[in-house]
Amino acid sequence: MKLNTIKVGILSIAIASLFSINVNAQSSNRSLNRQPPTTAELLNMMDANEDGKLSKKEVKGPLKNLFSKIDTDEDGFLNKEELGNAPKLSGKRRQKQQGEAQGKLKGDSQKGQPNTDELIKRMDENEDGKLSMEEVKGRLKENFEKVDTDEDGFISKEELEKAPKPKRR
Repeated sequence: MKLNTIKVGILSIAIASLFSINVNAQSSNRSLNRQPPTTAELLNMMDANEDGKLSKKEVKGPLKNLFSKIDTDEDGFLNKEELGNAPKLSGKRRQKQQGEAQGKLKGDSQKGQPNTDELIKRMDENEDGKLSMEEVKGRLKENFEKVDTDEDGFISKEELEKAPKPKRR
């Protein structure tokens, strides 16, 4: 009798373990295959005041970083049409945007100026390996013509490396 009870107990534990492993594997597969939310889903999730548009305060995640680019009519709100026309981010780009938003971009310099690769990674929105006037920000935008020595309208890694380093404010 005791032997049968022990066998049933061990069998129960084995079945429970297998079941939990299967459930964990399924949930991790779902997260890998997860598609970005649709425009309607975004509005439903984030539109706190239910006015049919999203303010900067309502928006979260990578969408918050791209708010000004998506807000094409510059009214301070994202409507269904603007969200539908927004550039779609690949999984890699989405992770990059989220990392930037959290200040955890791999390879960030902890002290001093970011290196050339970090600057390009941060600003190169279309991931073509060079920076256009629309992509650059801050002092680099102010000095774009000086850094773009070949005057092709783009700043390459080589041009950025040869550019004088700005003094910290």
